[in-house]
Amino acid sequence: MPPLLQQYDVLVFPSIWEEPLARMVQEAMATGVVVVGTTTGGTREILVEGETGLTFEPEDAAALARRVEELSNDRALMARLAQNARSKVTRQFDIRHTVDEIEEHLAEVASMRPHRVARPGRSSMEGAGAEPESVVHG
Repeated sequence: MPPLLQQYDVLVFPSIWEEPLARMVQEAMATGVVVVGTTTGGTREILVEGETGLTFEPEDAAALARRVEELSNDRALMARLAQNARSKVTRQFDIRHTVDEIEEHLAEVASMRPHRVARPGRSSMEGAGAEPESVVHG
């Protein structure tokens, strides 16, 4: 996708859906393409007005046109937004960072000690056919 995206200066992302986190926005930012879009769903985590891109309300075509015009008239703004966005995506979504976060979480879960809780009315010493005790973490 990067070779295709690098042919453009701006990605317009006019989503009206609450997308969990649009991969297309991340791809554009990672390649230095400025994003003008809505901050529906998880997109608001990375598309920050005036910092990593420009935003507009869903279904507001006039605002979208103004944002694109703003960029076309201010190359310094475009360069600053592209740099900020690229840095944010690289820092937040880099595979090494993601793996480190997952490993931290798994280590935390693995260090939790389970506590055995006997079910009411049953002894943990009942016969082989008895249901096992519940295990509670925390």
